[in-house]
Amino acid sequence: MPSTSSAESPKPRPLPAATSSRAPVMAATNEQSAAGLPLQPKRILPKHERATGVGHWLGRGADRLSDLCWRAVAALGLANLLLAAALFLSEGAVPGIYEPSTTLAPGADARVTIADWRVRDGPGLDATALWALSVGDDLTVTGEPIAADERQWWPVSLERGDDQARGYVAAEGIAAERQTPLDRLRSAIGRD
Repeated sequence: MPSTSSAESPKPRPLPAATSSRAPVMAATNEQSAAGLPLQPKRILPKHERATGVGHWLGRGADRLSDLCWRAVAALGLANLLLAAALFLSEGAVPGIYEPSTTLAPGADARVTIADWRVRDGPGLDATALWALSVGDDLTVTGEPIAADERQWWPVSLERGDDQARGYVAAEGIAAERQTPLDRLRSAIGRD
């Protein structure tokens, strides 16, 4: 029985030439098992057969599917961003994300919210009613509110024909008008 020295180890075998792109490549190894026997050669898999990510479970088409899904997510994100921009420009707010405060203050534009709301010559119900307003009429708040008859009365001005009329309106019948960025742009360039 020929004796082999323990210092000698099996020589690595050369890699065989692949006959097709799907043939596994065998890597030579000079490792030994615990019993001193040479280990089986390691099989090196082609890239498309390696156990990585979704492709391992679903096959080669899964990488394409994964890419398609990420592109769809990116497209939906871009669509949401464009929708938010359109809402902001047209409405001045993006519901649930950005809604500016709409409070009455001197210099603010207001809109009538109750039909036949009266403009009076002074604050209070005892003041003379000058005229009735319709829902949607535009007003400009000209000063701070005055308390009278358990209500807040805002001094306002509005256009009546060619004249600028002034009076007082109870706060319950008007609301601050939200100006959109497009409205501000139109008024800045004089296209009201």
